[in-house]
Amino acid sequence: MTIALNGTSATVTNNVLGVSVTNNSGIVNITSNASGVNYVLSGNYTGSVNFVSSSVAKVTLNVTSSAYNGICTLAGIVADETTFNITSALDGIKTIDNPITLNGGTYTIKSVARGIRTISSTSTYATSSSAHNIIVNDGTYTITATGDDGEGFKAYATGYFPSFEETDLLA
Repeated sequence: MTIALNGTSATVTNNVLGVSVTNNSGIVNITSNASGVNYVLSGNYTGSVNFVSSSVAKVTLNVTSSAYNGICTLAGIVADETTFNITSALDGIKTIDNPITLNGGTYTIKSVARGIRTISSTSTYATSSSAHNIIVNDGTYTITATGDDGEGFKAYATGYFPSFEETDLLA
């Protein structure tokens, strides 16, 4: 299924039975009861895209955000074998008060501020809440953060990297 994003509009091609896509003033809602769907989203967009799926979906996101974040959500993100190609004017991927879990895939992010970030809505300081964790289990990452605040990963809590040893980081 392909969704072409342009400004505040979205055009769907190759629609799949069991998938509903609505677009209302720049808010694209995708609701799916279908399994095995590969969603490909591409374009320049000044709205939001919301997914609700009863099964795991493969998502390929090719997006440029000239105004703000590539992906920003109040919900957490769990990504399995996804492909994200994001260019953003601020953060590449950002969640608020919810963790980001990356279980595999390919991530190419060009941002002015942070590549992948979690933030707290109630504090400007780090918290011990797991809601602000970034958990990286697998995947390939190319992150370019060019601004004064340029950072690849930034979490307002401790990061968790289960497969890394100090010697892996020095290699």
